[in-house]
Order: sequence, then C-alpha cells, then structure tokens
Amino acid sequence: MKGKKSRDIIMAVAMFAVIGLAGCAAQKGPILVGAEYEAPQGLAPAAPKVVVGLSPFKDARGGKPSVIGVRENNAGQFENDLVVQGTVSDLVTAAIKKALKARNITVKDLPAWDLNVDHLNADNVDIVLGGTVVSLWATVVTQPLKTTAHVDATVHAVMADARDKTVVRELDMHGTFDDQYLTFDPEKVGEALSSALSSMVDQLMNDPEFKKKVQ
Repeated sequence: MKGKKSRDIIMAVAMFAVIGLAGCAAQKGPILVGAEYEAPQGLAPAAPKVVVGLSPFKDARGGKPSVIGVRENNAGQFENDLVVQGTVSDLVTAAIKKALKARNITVKDLPAWDLNVDHLNADNVDIVLGGTVVSLWATVVTQPLKTTAHVDATVHAVMADARDKTVVRELDMHGTFDDQYLTFDPEKVGEALSSALSSMVDQLMNDPEFKKKVQ
C-alpha cells in the first residue's frame, strides 16, 4: 500500500509539473484577450433625463493602439503582447456607453472631440462626454504552477454642457486588479481587465456631480 501511495504522489506531482510547463510554454505572436464593462448587480435604471453625446476616448498611452498588456516569464523577459479586438480606445468608449445604457441613459455617438469646448459639434444632445485613456495595461508573469496578473487603468473624463459650451465636470478614474492562477489563461486575463475597467467606469457613473447632470 505504501508503494502504491508513493507512486500516486509521484504521478500527481508529475501531472502538476506537466500542467505548469504547458502553461509556461512559449506561444509565438500576440495573444487576444477580451474585456468588457460589467454592470453592478441589482442596478436600478433611472428615468431618462438627458441625452448624452459620447465622443470616442482618445488613447494617450503611446504604443500600439490594440496592445493592452504584456506576458513575461519569471525573469522579466518578454514573451507576448496581449491585444484586444479593435483598439483600446474602442474598448473604453464601448464600456462607458454600456454603463450609461445600463442606467437607462440615452446615448448618441459623436465624432472625435479634442476636449476644447469651442470645438463642440453636438446637435440634439444635452451633455457631451469625452476624455483620454491615460493607462490601461495588464502585466502577466508566468512561471511553473503560478501565473500572476496585475492590471492598472486610469482614464480622464470631461463632461460639457452642449448648449452653454462649458465644462461642467472633470474626473480622473482609477482601477486596479490583481489575481493569481495555476497556468496562463487568456480568459482569466480578460476577466482581470474587465474587473479593473468596470471599477474605473463605475467611479464616473457614481460620481455625485456626474449623476446630478445625467440622472
């Protein structure tokens, strides 16, 4: 019985080692990850009050517009870019749009806005919302039997009165998320990105001054 138990332990250790090595095996080229806004549970939509014109959020991070992070090995050596479908600008803009709609706020898509109120082009809307993506980045480190993920996100939002052409609110939103997995999994990385993104967007949605204008 002792011999069988020892063999079982050896087989279990070997199996975990294979899993760990498989998770750390080098994969060439960029890795696609998904991320989206997740509305809070039990959210009670308000009655429509205004029409919000949403301008695409400009990506001010530098680098490639579709790259949202990097996968490294335990020595800090680059292995893969982590990319999203489309661009990070599209991702953040879509997240804010989804958050507004989840709260029953009417949204109208607007052209790009440089955040200068003199350049507003916003017919048939009450409020214009735009901004910049300062950071949105996932760092994933893989090693045998352990993968860690850290996501950092910062977005600067600007809200303007479309009729008065005045800025009525500016806000910096921050979101972070850390997690640990047995092996590398793009789906898990997407969940980490979604958590940080959602936390950041909800800071805007829950801001008292913002709510006063749109709800």
